[in-house]
Amino acid sequence: MKKLSLLFMMFFVVVLSGCFGSGVDKKADSVVVGKELKPFTLNDQFDKPHTLTKDVKKIIFVAAKKSGHEVRNYFNSLPIDYLKKHHYVFVADVSGMPSIIYKLFAKSDLQKHKYPIWLIFDDKNSKEFKNDKKADEILLITLDNFVVKKVEYFKDIKSFEKAL
Repeated sequence: MKKLSLLFMMFFVVVLSGCFGSGVDKKADSVVVGKELKPFTLNDQFDKPHTLTKDVKKIIFVAAKKSGHEVRNYFNSLPIDYLKKHHYVFVADVSGMPSIIYKLFAKSDLQKHKYPIWLIFDDKNSKEFKNDKKADEILLITLDNFVVKKVEYFKDIKSFEKAL
């Protein structure tokens, strides 16, 4: 009977700890300064796969429509090879967009931009980068051989431009 009670109590503790969590924000674990960012592969607006390599120096991440448009307009003003030349990656989260809207409207709009825009289509991958409190801001992650060296958020395109 004691073993059964102990087993029940252990089960109860495990279940409750899963419900209440540890109080630690695990959502942004992949973009913590000093941690290694694991390589990932995303398709761009032309359905071409791209994989994060050790050569990438900066990841520019946007999750909101407004910041996405601002960053795209900024990169449109630069030479077509700017991202590649500087070892930068531009990632846009489109996971909140219904797939039919993406296919009918957004994809053709994104294809007007000839530089690669890596796209996140599912919430799971989006959560690795997205900070709900700063979802409208531009995230700039500085890397050195996959290790996160700096994490910055920008509310406007002018401060983002200065940081690059």
